[in-house]
Order: sequence, then C-alpha cells, then structure tokens
Amino acid sequence: MPETFSRNRAGFGFLRDCFFLAVLLLLSVGPIISILALSFDVSARGEPYQFGFDAWARLFEDAKSLDAAWTSLLLTIRVPLGLAIALVMAWLLVRVQVPGAALFETVFWFAYFLPLLPMVTSWNLLLDGPQGVLNQVIHAFGGPRAFFDMNSYGGIIWAHMTIQTVPILVILILPTMRLIDRSFEDAANLSGAHPLKTLRRVILPLALPAALVGAVASFLKALESFEVEQILGVQARIDVFSTRIYSFITEQPPMLSEAMALSSLFLILLVALASVVHLVQRRLAVPTGAENETHRTVSSYSASSKRIGAFVVGGYLFLTVGLPLIMLAMGSFMKLFGFFDLSQPWTVRHWETVLGSGDVQRSMLSTLGLGLSTAFLATLLFAAIAWTIMHLPERIRGVMAVATWLPWAFPSVVLGAGILQLSLMPGLSVMHGTIVPLILAMMIKEIPIGVHLLNVSMGQTHRETLEAAQLTKASPATIFRRIVLPLNLPALILVFMLVFAATIRDVGTLILIAPPDLQTLSILIFKYASLGEFEAASVLGTLLAILCVLVSLVTHYVATMNRRLR
Repeated sequence: MPETFSRNRAGFGFLRDCFFLAVLLLLSVGPIISILALSFDVSARGEPYQFGFDAWARLFEDAKSLDAAWTSLLLTIRVPLGLAIALVMAWLLVRVQVPGAALFETVFWFAYFLPLLPMVTSWNLLLDGPQGVLNQVIHAFGGPRAFFDMNSYGGIIWAHMTIQTVPILVILILPTMRLIDRSFEDAANLSGAHPLKTLRRVILPLALPAALVGAVASFLKALESFEVEQILGVQARIDVFSTRIYSFITEQPPMLSEAMALSSLFLILLVALASVVHLVQRRLAVPTGAENETHRTVSSYSASSKRIGAFVVGGYLFLTVGLPLIMLAMGSFMKLFGFFDLSQPWTVRHWETVLGSGDVQRSMLSTLGLGLSTAFLATLLFAAIAWTIMHLPERIRGVMAVATWLPWAFPSVVLGAGILQLSLMPGLSVMHGTIVPLILAMMIKEIPIGVHLLNVSMGQTHRETLEAAQLTKASPATIFRRIVLPLNLPALILVFMLVFAATIRDVGTLILIAPPDLQTLSILIFKYASLGEFEAASVLGTLLAILCVLVSLVTHYVATMNRRLR
C-alpha cells in the first residue's frame, strides 16, 4: 500500500494489535534477553539465579572459543563469493533469458530446499581424500592422489556455497533483476557494449542494493551454521562458534553460562546487521519499466550469447546439484560407502534395512507432522504480525521491522537450548517431551523470512480496496479475513512451503529438544553421518531429497503465480 489506510484503533482492535506486537517482541527479543541474562548466571545447577562475570572471564581465557569465533568470521568469505556467482546466474536467467531459464530457475529453488547433510555426504563421496571419485579421476590423469579434501576450510566453504548460499541469493536477486528497465540495456547494446560490460556497468549497479540485502541475510545465517561444520570440521579440528557452543551445552554438566556468553559476543554485530537490512530495504530504489512490459520481457542479447549463457548455467547446476544427487543415490546402493573397487559394490540391503526400521518409519511421520503443523501455525501468526506492523506509525514500524530480523541474531543451537530451558521451568514442564517446544523453536527461527515476505505482499494491496471495505462498516478482523488473506493467498502458500521445508531439514535448532519419539529425518541423518554410517544416511537423504523436489516444485509454481498476479 502506498500509505496506511486509516481505521479506528480504539477498543478491541487496539488490544489485538498490542497482543500481536507483544507476541513478536516476546519471540524475537525474549531469547536475546534470556541469552544475556544466562551469560551472567554464576549459580550452580538447580540453585537460584546469581549475577556474576565468571563465565565471561573464563570465555576470554579460553583460546579455543576465541579461535572458533575468528574461524566463524573467516568462513563467511563464502558470502561475497556466492554473491558474485548469484549475480551472474540471475543476470543470465532474467536479462539474457537463456534457453531453459524457467527450468534452471526451478532447479535453483530445488537446490535451496535440499537438506544440507545428504548433500554433504555426496560431496564426501566425490571429494573425500584418496577415496573421492573426482580425486581418483584426477589421479588417473597424473594429478595428486588427494587433490580435494572436504574435511577442510575449503570443503566447508564449498559445501555451504553450493548447497545454500548461491541458491538463496539467486532466488532473492531474481525479482530485482526483473524490475530493472530494459531500456538501460538497450542503450548499452546500441552503443556497442559487450554483454559482460553491460553486466558490469549497468546491471550490477542497479541490482546491487537488493543483492546486499540478501548478502547481509546470508552473512547472518553463515555465522550460525552448525551441522556442516560439525560433520566436516571434526576430523580437521575446525571449530566454529556454533559447534563450540554445542560442545559447551552437551558437556556433563552443561556449561550453559559459557555457551550464552559466547553467543552474546555476536549479538551486537548481528543486531547491527539486522538494522542494516532494514535501512537498505527502505532506501532501495530500482529503476523499473513497469509501464511498458515489453521492456522487461524481450531480450536484446544475441542467440550465441544466450547459448553460451545456457551452457554456463546448466554446467554450474549439473556440477553443484546434479552430480551430488547422482552420487547420493549411488551411495545408498553401495555395500561400503565410497568403495567402488569391490568385486560386487552394489546392494539393496541398506534400503531394506532402513525402510524396515521402526525408528525410520516413526521419523517419517514425525517429519511430516512437525512440518505441516509448524507451517500452518506459523503462516497464520506471521500474517497477523505483518498486518499489524503495517498499521503502525512509521517510526514504530521501523523498530518492529528490525525486531523481525532478530531471531537470526543467535545460533540455532542456542535457540534450541533456550527453548529446552524454557520447557523445564516450573509451570511449563508440561511442554517437555512434546511437539510444542519444537513448533515454538521453528516458528521463532522463521519469523524473519515469513513476516518479511508477507509484509511485502500485503504492502501491494490496493489502498482503495481496503477503504471501500471500511465504508461498509466491516471490522478490521473481517477485512483481514475476507479481503487481505484471499488477495495474498499465493504469498501465504509460499510462506507455508518455506516454513515446511525449513522445518523438515533443520538440525541445529531441533537436535537438543527433539524427544526420541519425535526425531525428524534430518536429525536421524545427522546421527547416522556422525557415526560414520553414510550408507544409511544416503538412503534417508535420497528420500528427503524426493520430498524436497515436490516441495520446491509447488513453491516455485506458487511464486510464479504470485509474480504474475502482481
């Protein structure tokens, strides 16, 4: 909406707005306050709270914790590298309009939804020391026996960049690329500029503001990543601050104050980054060609440029998505993971064992139940919060917009530990061992993306439509239910699918709070991979990848419909 339409904010409507804002602050700010408070707790387990600086003093004396913090910052180098690749990919898909662009975009959506751990096991099969398939090929042509090593800094960066960073940045940059007025490119092409020069001098400056928003969000997520570092970093003794926090929490007895103190080191930085995201979004201005759709839909690049672009995008997706998926499926049928030189290397025994396991069957039901229930409840709550924020005064709206990004200001393992502590408190212990803490944790984690998407979508609802509904004396709740929700149904479905996908593939948030009878497939894969049972992990990873294919197809279709409706 260009501006907020007026409405009576007295009485029940005002109380309802206050309720949803209080819920937002409780979910986003509450964990931060809890982390800071626990970092200064020096009492013994089971004793009343006692303020002190002991945990902070021990933290700054702990060289491993400080090294882990610097390592976390070092590994974020994947964000600028991924941003450069994502900008080129988005340019080729939208501006150059390479053959098969729609298919390639669907594959990027699919890559974003893929669970991390199964893909990591695939990269292990391809690049893990002398047994890695690609390393063996390189050695056969005279190269070193272990040219690549996944259990290294480079391996962690490569895994994150190909599985997570590039796909999400491409998805975030594509809408901005579509809004850039085609006349800018036409002028560059008429002046004889090479396509790469047009990209560098015209497209990148226009797309950079939106790209920076995605980069900052990716940086936030990079600092709290857990499962890849826990799997690949153990052998190479690489600790990041999330794995260090996990080791504090899983110590006997747990070193909870130290874990919270380490988390607090990054809170100021991450809160500042969340503020940057909001400021960049407010100032974002992309010259558009909305008044003339042909400027945005007809490509002026040559046929040879399009073919080269299609080869680049297709080759990249095959290398980073197709090849690991092929190896994932192959690994599930191998007698011994990574050993192709056996006399009979193939078997279906792992599939029979996994599918016949009661734990796996319960895990499948738990995954679907948790994913669907979390997505449904989160979508309703996020819609109510987004709608409430839109009707606030501008200054308060800005503060609340920043608050929606705060759940990404602490690691997922810390969020899980905080929810675990909450479920053990007197009066709330009835939640312990149920699905409620898991749903609550995932709802908090997905607030940034869910509220942001719905806020953007609802902001495009025509003001005249809402004012007409007001003239009929309809209540705000009726307007929300009968007009706002139906008009934003594609965005609601998109958020539902995003939350569902995030829930079924999450490990770091749920691993500390999931009871034995509510283990998801991702947690089960993590446990198999941690124990070195990569064959079983590959079977479960293949099943989860198939589920992710279905989710990504539905989500991409809904996103496309939403774009056409707008």
